[in-house]
Amino acid sequence: MYYRGASVDETQADRQLEDNITKSLINLFEHSDKNLLKDFLKSIGIIISLDNVIFDLQVVLPESRPDALIRANECDIYIESKFGAPFDGCQLQSHLDNIEGYLLYISKEKYKEEIKRKYCDGNVIFLTWTEIATFILKESDNTYPENAVTNFLMKQYINFMEELNMIPFRAWTNRDFESFLHTDNQNLKIAEEDRKRVKEKLKQFLNETKENIDHKCDFYKGCKLIIGNLDKEHVWAAIQFWDGRLVDQIHVSVIMDAYNFSIGIQIEGHQPTQRAITKIKNDKERFQKILEKLTDFNYVIRKRFQIQASKWDSDVVAQIVIGQEITDDDLDYIVKKME
Repeated sequence: MYYRGASVDETQADRQLEDNITKSLINLFEHSDKNLLKDFLKSIGIIISLDNVIFDLQVVLPESRPDALIRANECDIYIESKFGAPFDGCQLQSHLDNIEGYLLYISKEKYKEEIKRKYCDGNVIFLTWTEIATFILKESDNTYPENAVTNFLMKQYINFMEELNMIPFRAWTNRDFESFLHTDNQNLKIAEEDRKRVKEKLKQFLNETKENIDHKCDFYKGCKLIIGNLDKEHVWAAIQFWDGRLVDQIHVSVIMDAYNFSIGIQIEGHQPTQRAITKIKNDKERFQKILEKLTDFNYVIRKRFQIQASKWDSDVVAQIVIGQEITDDDLDYIVKKME
């Protein structure tokens, strides 16, 4: 768990978090089997002997201050850590002007290729925290069965990275859903932070899902991910296929609340609904075959109405659990309710 202290300043809070993340990585390598550090460095292209290794934090140089240093047999490997802060080219150049050796520039998000190319000759290695966590996650699979300390620290590190949504998505947990079960005696700030964590996890889940889908189906390559508003009750997201408002086009919707995680095709707005009705009427057989493949999915029809400007609500008109036995009567019923 990380401790951000009493600071209400977001910049300072991010700085505290960056310090904690860096320290956790240094603690892991300093107190674990030396082969863990050796294998990690080898995975990023640094092959050196580790007979004599020194670790340091908040290194003070004449005109720069890297977050950490790993000195292995006189080879210096500096670390600059980023979490919420944006890329700082002046800071990076200042580091390069003051160090000899390597600089690991570790960020939460991947940097653009043009940034990487600009510094490709300066012994700069760009990494993400997720890439590091992925390496540790792979190594934790019984790589050091006889070293209890190393195994313990790797598991703790993975738990820490998972808390920050910086490992590959593994699963939704009870805690994720319970973040929407706010109570009157709950610390509202803590509850809000926990829901923000879930929203970030949803974004991570969808990004990884889209990357997997892109390799299998060209149809999704041009689509956009939209992460919607977060409130006390739920968080939503969408996969959008064309430019323009979501309400004017069929899209994939993802909704998470205290009790459900749902993924579905959403058709709303007058024009998309009329197009859907026309397509179903013109080719009921094809629509029936689609529904037959969606066993145990819910087909929900809602009546949408406006509460006030830019605010809408809806009432359920019909809800059908889809199974193998879809008949013509079922299709007629669906069309009637849609109309």
